[in-house]
Amino acid sequence: MRSNAAILATVLGRSLVSIACCFIVGLVIFQSKVFHPFFWSSQLLVFSVVGSVFFYSLRINRRNAFAVLLVMYVIQAGLIFRHIQPAMQLANAVFFLTLGATLYVFFVSFYTKSVNYRNLQPLVLATLFAIAFSLATLVIGFLDGVVFRLPVSSSLADAVFANARYEFLVGLGIGLGVLLLDNGYVAKAESYIGRVLGSVRATSREFGDRL
Repeated sequence: MRSNAAILATVLGRSLVSIACCFIVGLVIFQSKVFHPFFWSSQLLVFSVVGSVFFYSLRINRRNAFAVLLVMYVIQAGLIFRHIQPAMQLANAVFFLTLGATLYVFFVSFYTKSVNYRNLQPLVLATLFAIAFSLATLVIGFLDGVVFRLPVSSSLADAVFANARYEFLVGLGIGLGVLLLDNGYVAKAESYIGRVLGSVRATSREFGDRL
């Protein structure tokens, strides 16, 4: 039976691939703005980390995956949202719930049942993210009016569109990472890099012996 440390290393190692894919997508689309903590696209990096860790945890143990998601929510809320207005805290909770629910639906209804359509998984996940977060944004707008008595913002439609676009990219990045791992491209790249480095070291030693 694998140790907890080995499981954690596996989850984090696989997550880094999807996080890197999201990071690359973010840089291509938003350039340096992706690093700005108050720019909309910064959520691409936050949710790529949370979503990737949660998804790869799902592949190992579904029950524990939700515990992992809760821990990440508490950590993120404590570090980032402790001085933010209650309305923003509620929005953050709704988005976390949406993220977990969307990945779970994708995992049980498509990922585990569509091996023959593996290449479509990134696009499917991206589309699910766009739809789910659009609905979540509308829910947040409704809750703002009911719970906090805030006026419905005229920019709600813009917020819906923006979240749909950004979360589409999050889903695409996570999905691409999963695809690269499942198709063995990452393992092949590691093997190729290992051979190249081995050849370089061997050449260096041979060159050193001749001096």
